[in-house]
Amino acid sequence: MSQQGTTISASSVKVYTIPTDAPEADGTFSWNSTTMVLVQLSALLRTTLDRSSAAEVPLSEEVDFVDRYLAIERIRFQDRLRVEMTIDDDALSAIVPNLILQPLVENAVRHGIARRTSAGALTIRGTHRGAVLVLEVEDDGPGLPGGWSLASSKGGGVGLTNVRSRLEGLYGREGRLELLTPADADGRPRTGVLARVTIPYRASLTPPRRRETLAVAHHA
Repeated sequence: MSQQGTTISASSVKVYTIPTDAPEADGTFSWNSTTMVLVQLSALLRTTLDRSSAAEVPLSEEVDFVDRYLAIERIRFQDRLRVEMTIDDDALSAIVPNLILQPLVENAVRHGIARRTSAGALTIRGTHRGAVLVLEVEDDGPGLPGGWSLASSKGGGVGLTNVRSRLEGLYGREGRLELLTPADADGRPRTGVLARVTIPYRASLTPPRRRETLAVAHHA
């Protein structure tokens, strides 16, 4: 199994091993919720195996994969997780590295949303800008620690290091990963982290496939 698939399995197992005999108001899960998690997790692992030999896939397939992953996290966090996804039509048909979005989303959830005591927001964007495709995952968590660097040996952990090395291997200098401090409409910095992937834009020869109902298409 791929490194990404192992990460998904390990993080998601924590969701359905929480005791379920307490009221849901106490932050635990019913058996129905546990079943939903298992169904989504099975779909994630099946997709990972089916696509294990593919270096690149249409962004529409990545969106579907992340949608399923976030369906699990929404059960875990309930009303503490709000998600907004905005993907250009042109971007949906773009070719991207296989399993490139999920590590960015997982990193935002683990280091951003999970560290908040109140509800947090996760925003995912995909934009076609001339000759490049820009993918962004933004959270409103506590932000990057002082002195943090993506170039350091510990910066971002295995997931982000793997994303960066894959981009370099596929696109050389034309593919890059940046971790930035978000800014508001007036350019003022705000809390959180913005992960941005930039790669050359190439359109898929097949029409984009996207599930009719996206669980993450609107705010909770």
